[in-house]
Amino acid sequence: MTGAGGRRAAALLTTSARILLTVGRLSGMIDPASTQTGVAEFCDAFAAWEAESCPDHT
Repeated sequence: MTGAGGRRAAALLTTSARILLTVGRLSGMIDPASTQTGVAEFCDAFAAWEAESCPDHT
């Protein structure tokens, strides 16, 4: 990822609980079908982070 989209997605690499909570809330408010620049990249990066960092333990 490059540019602003890469910097936004890089926030997902943090270990700060406060930032992760905020990013999680943001992801729930974003329409993944949006055509706004960077939305699809953010949604993809968040989904990848969530799959890697928050496995389903059920």
